[in-house]
Amino acid sequence: MTKKLEFTLNGIKDQKVTLSDGTHGEFSAGGILPGGIGMSQGARQSMFLKVDNLKYPGFETSHVVDGKHYFSEDGSVCYVVHINH
Repeated sequence: MTKKLEFTLNGIKDQKVTLSDGTHGEFSAGGILPGGIGMSQGARQSMFLKVDNLKYPGFETSHVVDGKHYFSEDGSVCYVVHINH
């Protein structure tokens, strides 16, 4: 069965988060990597959630939307993201 966990982000920036079951994690906002050879704009780095002590598998995404569900790679956890703007 898929475990459902919720957490709130304070804007889209690197930050520590607390999941709805009290587990802590770290959200990385990614950002723009400086452009290399043949790259005019730079590459967009994906955002990801890493859960402390790897208690749950995290997720990776290119963008985060308020209220959207994100599944871990193995599908065992569904994360619901809330964003405080």
